[in-house]
Amino acid sequence: MTATAQDFTIYKGDTLVITVTVTNSAGAAKDLTSASIEWSAGHSPDRPANITKTTAEGGGVSITNAAGGIFTITLTATDTAAMDDVYFHRAQVTDSGSNVSTVLTGWITVKENLS
Repeated sequence: MTATAQDFTIYKGDTLVITVTVTNSAGAAKDLTSASIEWSAGHSPDRPANITKTTAEGGGVSITNAAGGIFTITLTATDTAAMDDVYFHRAQVTDSGSNVSTVLTGWITVKENLS
């Protein structure tokens, strides 16, 4: 089931770990065993992503509890230092049967740090 309106604000140069729990339409945890996940953010849903994180080795997305449907997305200080303005973000899960589900959408507001 897609969790929409998952909006947040971050400051340039900050680190953020986003924890996501994926559930099915009945509210039960979706098993993420053997799943791959891609999270991306771009200036609008219709434009190319400015940043992408995946479950590939070192890709910034980690499945932390497969049976419980939990994964994390890590934005590093380097990632956010290159961001500004407002971005649309989404996470998509591809399960072991190659079924693709959008599980998270929302907007990120990136604010300038005071110097």
